[in-house]
Amino acid sequence: SLTSAIVMLRNVKVTMRSDQRTSGEHPRTSTFLVEGLGLPWQDGMLHFADFLVDYDVAINSNMWQNAGCVGLDPYYVGMNYKRRMYWDKNGQYVRRWCPELSGLPDAVDIPLDKTTKTVDCLYEPWATPLEVLERSGVTLGDSYPHRVCDDRDSRTAFFSEVREMRSKWPPGLIDDRKRDLVSLGSTDIGLFTPRALQIRQPRYSK
Repeated sequence: SLTSAIVMLRNVKVTMRSDQRTSGEHPRTSTFLVEGLGLPWQDGMLHFADFLVDYDVAINSNMWQNAGCVGLDPYYVGMNYKRRMYWDKNGQYVRRWCPELSGLPDAVDIPLDKTTKTVDCLYEPWATPLEVLERSGVTLGDSYPHRVCDDRDSRTAFFSEVREMRSKWPPGLIDDRKRDLVSLGSTDIGLFTPRALQIRQPRYSK
C-alpha cells in the first residue's frame, strides 16, 4: 500500500513531512510515488483524501489522474532534483523538513582526472563523499535511508510504458499533432500531451 511504502522506504520524507504538516500535497510527491516507485495513482488519491485540509474530491481525483498520465491535463513535474536551484536555492526546504541532512553542505566539488564534479549534498546524499557524510553525522542506511530508485531509469521506464499503452489505442484517439483526442459530442478536442508521452509514429485521426 502507499502508506506502507512511505513508512518503509522513507525517501519521500521531505515532501511527505511538509505535506502532512501543512495539509497540502506537493506535485513531486505524486511524481515520485507514481513514476519513481511505480505505485498506482489511485493509492495516492485515497491516501491524500484522508488529510488534505482543503480536500475536494474532483480536484484531488483529477490531480492524481494527471500524475498517472490518465487525466485531462497530464502535466509533467518530474523528479529532476538537479533543478532544485529553482525551488530550494538555499536548501532551507530540505533542512527544515529533513533535519537528518541539515548538517550537510549545499555542495562539494569532487576532483576528477581533468575536471571536477559538483555533488549536491542535500539532494544527492547517496553521491556525497563518505568523509563529508561522516563529518555531518549522516550514515546512509541508518540515520538516512539508501537511495531507493534511480530517477533517470525510473522515468525512462515509466514513459516507455505509457507510450507503449498509447501505441495500442485504436485509430482516431491521437491526432496529427500527437495529442490525445477526447470526443465531446460531434467535436474532438485535442488535449495537452507532454512530449515525453508522445509516441514516435502517431496514429492520425480519421
